[in-house]
Amino acid sequence: MKRRWLIPVLIAIVIGAMSYGLTRWAVCTRCQPSPDRLDDISLLSRELRLNEAQAREIAKLHGSLNAKLADCCQRHCAVRARLGQALCNETNGTVQARIIVEEMCRAYEASELATLDHIQRVRALLNPEQKKRFDELITECVCGSCAMCGGRFEAAQKVRSAD
Repeated sequence: MKRRWLIPVLIAIVIGAMSYGLTRWAVCTRCQPSPDRLDDISLLSRELRLNEAQAREIAKLHGSLNAKLADCCQRHCAVRARLGQALCNETNGTVQARIIVEEMCRAYEASELATLDHIQRVRALLNPEQKKRFDELITECVCGSCAMCGGRFEAAQKVRSAD
């Protein structure tokens, strides 16, 4: 009698494990942020058909942007480390926490503004055809990079319908 149940139980375990693996793969690949791919100069060179001079200049701009973003990240993380301490402070924790969150927002804002400046500098190096393709890539990244909500399709449709 035990043998009779052993095979169906093993089959159920294998099917369950495969279902879990397939679901995890589907969810995790869909929700990975995509802006990092535009950090790849070879991708931009291929997608935009950059000449060597353009590729060199964009590589320099990427290096500068990465340094700025690293600085913003360090500032944000340093401030965030203080947030836990402020939240534990019963006497004045709320006021301190709000001030710290505002500092974190300023660091985040600086990173977004640095990225916007970078995009504008890259666009200045491109011809009209390249700019059009670059804008498409940027739009795809901006509208499809939320790893939290997974609502990429809906966001992209809203942007397209607004145009």
